[in-house]
Order: sequence, then structure tokens, then C-alpha cells
Amino acid sequence: MWQRFFAPGSSQVPTWVVLSGLGIVFSGYMWWQTSRKEQQEDQHWIEQEGRVFIRRMEEEREKKRVSS
Repeated sequence: MWQRFFAPGSSQVPTWVVLSGLGIVFSGYMWWQTSRKEQQEDQHWIEQEGRVFIRRMEEEREKKRVSS
């Protein structure tokens, strides 16, 4: 069976196999790129929310200090 693929003169790969392989590689690349971008956006959102939380804590601390 494998002789068919390695015979001299049958070295051509069907177009659909090449296109399928390229599609898989492209899909993997897009998944990797999208996951990196989402991770960066998540990190940015976490940093923003952290700043808001810290600012609220400082405001509460200031209110308690002023009222006492």
C-alpha cells in the first residue's frame, strides 16, 4: 500500500490535501493570535478593575479618617 505513495512519478499530493493542511495551519495560527489578544485584553481589564477597587478602598479609608 505504501509503495503507491513513494513510487517514482507519484510524488504529487492531491490539492485537497494541501488545502486542508493549509487550512488547519491557518486555523491554528488564528486561534493562537486570538487567544493572545484576549489574554492581553483580560489582563488590561483586571488592572483597570484593580485600580478602581484600590481607589474605592482609599476613599473609604479617607472618609473613616475624616469622620473620626
